[in-house]
Amino acid sequence: MKALIFLAALALFVITVSFFEYVGPLLLGIDGPDPTRYSDAAYMADFLARQPAASFLLVALAHFLGAVVGGLVLGLGGLGRRALWGLAILCTIAGIANLVMLPGQPVWFWVLDLLTYAPGVWLGYTWVARTRALVAERAA
Repeated sequence: MKALIFLAALALFVITVSFFEYVGPLLLGIDGPDPTRYSDAAYMADFLARQPAASFLLVALAHFLGAVVGGLVLGLGGLGRRALWGLAILCTIAGIANLVMLPGQPVWFWVLDLLTYAPGVWLGYTWVARTRALVAERAA
């Protein structure tokens, strides 16, 4: 059962990130890259180099919100801190893979992005853990 909860947390992380990465450019009025050219490294590097800072900030926010949602699921499922750090590490590894596969992202974004995952998972998990403790205390 714990494995299913962990997988649900990971899946909801991905879904949340995907949703906000889709909505972000729509809010900014920015066209995304040509889907037929995703595998063209030179095209993607040029595309990303032309993006405003706001688009990178929205992506970092999407990653942070996804991590918070993943942490919430872990906390709601009653998983321990080991699962929290496992999810934080997996999310960070996915973030590193994303940064490496998409050339042209600024260095400041690399730093900001990699610093969002662990705090996001921790925040979501802690929020639920504290809420559960308060509810249990008041119920007693």
